[in-house]
Amino acid sequence: METQYPDDKYVLVFKTNLHFKDMKKIEPVLNAEKKIICWNVDLTDCDNVLRIESDGPHTKEMIAILTKEGYACEELID
Repeated sequence: METQYPDDKYVLVFKTNLHFKDMKKIEPVLNAEKKIICWNVDLTDCDNVLRIESDGPHTKEMIAILTKEGYACEELID
């Protein structure tokens, strides 16, 4: 699911297989991505939801980043 806010920010929402032990590996990868403004993972949710605030609708790029790192990632749609 992607939502555009008035100040040209997008919120991208993904179902992942990330767990607490994966945070140290994925944190530097996501922090290094210039298209990401901020991100968080809800590890208490059954879908381990990754929310990314981005400067554009970069859904495919975000999925590719997680997939390249060996994680499952799919867009959550309303």
